[in-house]
Amino acid sequence: MVSTSSELIDGVRRHDPLAWGRLVRIYSPLVYHWCRHRAELSAEDAADVLQEVFASVARSIGEFERRKTSNENGQPGTFRGWLRVLTSNKIHDFHRRNAHQTQATGGSDAIQRLSQVPDLFPGTSDSESPASGEEICEQSILINRLLDELRPRYKEESWKAFWQSELAGRPRQEIANELGMSIDAVNMAIFRIRKRLREELERFLEE
Repeated sequence: MVSTSSELIDGVRRHDPLAWGRLVRIYSPLVYHWCRHRAELSAEDAADVLQEVFASVARSIGEFERRKTSNENGQPGTFRGWLRVLTSNKIHDFHRRNAHQTQATGGSDAIQRLSQVPDLFPGTSDSESPASGEEICEQSILINRLLDELRPRYKEESWKAFWQSELAGRPRQEIANELGMSIDAVNMAIFRIRKRLREELERFLEE
């Protein structure tokens, strides 16, 4: 099965504005998270770096090929790993610019501080996976974005049934009574949304 991310990448290469829009919607929260929580940038600086990252994606998307970023086990590299490397590079560019600006205004220790900028993704390359805790966090960010995308595709009562059961942990019969639905209708709504979400996650998480 061709992954959704691969289809989006192909669309971006063809300059399809819909593909580009979806790529940015899905992955921009992840890049922003890296900027804010990995690099500890301010909200304003993180937004600036995010723009630089996606400008770089637009320019160099043709360079991303899974077979060229495969890991030592022969598994194909991921778009997320490639995006992680781009983001790390842009964050380091940001620190270099700030260091040089500080030095120009009399900060003698600016270059020393630059050399002490930590590796944002220690032990991680384009073909390696981040630490398990960070991986879970990344998956949560993508899940939330995919949930936002899925919601308009379903009737409001179906979405409420899914949300109350799967995320709030309420009994399904109680949900059915509250929403005026049969228990079979609640079960079917939950099944359909869970199946769709699982399919989307399998394609986007890639690993």
